[in-house]
Amino acid sequence: MEKITEFNWDITNNETKKHISGDFLVTKPYVKLVFECSYSPKYLEDAQKGLAMMREAIVKADYSLSDFPDEELLKNMPLANHIGWSIDSPVELLGTKHNHNPNQRLEISNGRSTPGFKNTPIYEGKWSITASMNAVLTDKVSIHIVISGDEGDELV
Repeated sequence: MEKITEFNWDITNNETKKHISGDFLVTKPYVKLVFECSYSPKYLEDAQKGLAMMREAIVKADYSLSDFPDEELLKNMPLANHIGWSIDSPVELLGTKHNHNPNQRLEISNGRSTPGFKNTPIYEGKWSITASMNAVLTDKVSIHIVISGDEGDELV
């Protein structure tokens, strides 16, 4: 495996529902690309802040707070940040992964890509990975992505 690039992004909760993309060049005929994607923290540990967020959402959805007592809301703690991943080749969108695990290994190859992504040759040219901030509940989240290429044997 050969490291191609890495991205380190620090985002705030103002960026929830937004997307951040990182472009990178593939300059060799790799048989596989590996994306090690992680973010931290996963959970909002402040129960009072979480309760306030849930109450606000209940009111916004036009429900009555009396139907949702705090002891029931607390069963949903801790609330979680959620970031999804999309990968584009120089040719097309290859897919997305919306898994709650904050540490994911995504693989793209012609024979065996991670479920949710198309099998494809590793084209030379500009690729991109996009982090979709589906829910950023903590004040800050750190995102770390390492992209590597494998020149090994063709995967079947």
